[in-house]
Amino acid sequence: MDHDKKPDPDRSPLPPTTARTLNNRPDDANRAGAGTTFPPGVDPEDARDPGRMTPESTKVDNRS
Repeated sequence: MDHDKKPDPDRSPLPPTTARTLNNRPDDANRAGAGTTFPPGVDPEDARDPGRMTPESTKVDNRS
């Protein structure tokens, strides 16, 4: 047993969560709106970052 082994700072104590919400936060099955799903044919990654749907388009110059 390695009881005297120090924790590795690069390793998280929690496993990585792959499921994400629309706000790109970890998915929680008990949250409000947990039953909400994406429409058929919409990739969750495209919903989070709509710009990746048209990668060949020019970047937006968003000056107010």
